[in-house]
Amino acid sequence: MCTPLSDKYFSESPQLSPAAQEIIKKKVRFTDYLSPEVWPLCRDGFKNGMMADSEKAKAELIQTVTEKTIGNCRVLELTPKTYKENEHKIILYIHGGAFTLGAPDFLMQIPAPIAHRTGWKAIAVDYPLAPYAEIDDPYPAHTSVFQVYQELLKEYKASEIAILGDSAGGNIAFGVALMARDKGLNLPGAIVAYAPWVDIEQTGKTYSDEQRINQTVDLTPENLASARDAAFGKQNHSYSPYVSPKNGNYKEFSSVAIAIYTAGRDLLREEGENLAEQLRHHAKCVESFCKEGMWHGFQEHYGIPEAEESADKAATFILQNLIK
Repeated sequence: MCTPLSDKYFSESPQLSPAAQEIIKKKVRFTDYLSPEVWPLCRDGFKNGMMADSEKAKAELIQTVTEKTIGNCRVLELTPKTYKENEHKIILYIHGGAFTLGAPDFLMQIPAPIAHRTGWKAIAVDYPLAPYAEIDDPYPAHTSVFQVYQELLKEYKASEIAILGDSAGGNIAFGVALMARDKGLNLPGAIVAYAPWVDIEQTGKTYSDEQRINQTVDLTPENLASARDAAFGKQNHSYSPYVSPKNGNYKEFSSVAIAIYTAGRDLLREEGENLAEQLRHHAKCVESFCKEGMWHGFQEHYGIPEAEESADKAATFILQNLIK
């Protein structure tokens, strides 16, 4: 069931830009548990909702889009109009969509502003979506992105790679870094995560706090649980840290600069902030910022002031930590 937000909800967001105010008036909350068969049917709707912003960002910021295969995975290489050929750096972008939705072809509004501001190319990964058909792997999306990262290490030093991920893409970003550490590979110079989904078991108090749930936009525990189960199956035990990064041990992350950006009305706010605190004990540096009043995935709305602010912060963080 989709539940429209109340007028009272809109009146409680005076700090938002006029553009954000207009967007939030159209938001609905997905409150049902969806069966795995439903997710493929949702993909066209998600694509249609994202395409206009993606195409606008592409037209304004990107010089060329080149389709490639890296590590047996389809990727898009985005070259910004500001491309600095003499700077040997790369952004690895992992899109969101609850492991069940999305593709880099219509989510360029997330990596394009970062590529534009840094002057570096971005590699956007088209990883497998759940429910997975005939894939003998417990986490195909993570494995695919890991293989891309592994191949990039043949061309770039790890310190020259910044990983950018939003929502489920943020989950994969940390999962891939843990995989790399466990396999003895060097870790990326930076990880930037917009609203990372890192507690897929829903152990945090947010998931049982009705007041907090009712203050959020878009996401609900039921909606997230159905996506999780479509991707990883129903389990009665702890999930691997690769797919639930809150369970991770982040020793040996001292070379990685990490930024986690959350939103005040995002169900995933607390788990992102908690992971940031956990990482402060291990990472090179950790930046954590919450944009009050905003919703999950607001950076998908290209050009609104709040999305521009996020891109400014992310690009500045990456430049400060990868330029030596």
